[in-house]
Amino acid sequence: MAVSQYFLGVSLFGQKKYAEAAQCFRKAADLQPDYDLALFSLGESLSQVNDQAGAVGAYQAAIHCRPRYAAAHKGLGRLLALQGKKEPARTHLSQAVEFGPTDKEAKRWLEQLDKNGSLTKNP
Repeated sequence: MAVSQYFLGVSLFGQKKYAEAAQCFRKAADLQPDYDLALFSLGESLSQVNDQAGAVGAYQAAIHCRPRYAAAHKGLGRLLALQGKKEPARTHLSQAVEFGPTDKEAKRWLEQLDKNGSLTKNP
């Protein structure tokens, strides 16, 4: 059941129905609390609907399930940087680069954070 909720969420996310997708991802994670991909996707969806606190929590939960989850570190680092939390943002973006060394966007964001002390609204 968790997998079907996850894939329904993926379909809705693809249609840019982010709030509805978030509901599906949340249900998938409720059904399977260690479903790191559902938690990450919940973070992505909540970020799209400007629920920053919810997105941060979802990314943190995904990282708790899979500590080397590069994409979750990247999403969390980006949100923290946009909130002006430079040091924790730097930590997570560094981990995103370490765990996903081919991710050019994470590298660029980390460089921008180091250079400017912040990220632009749409990095």
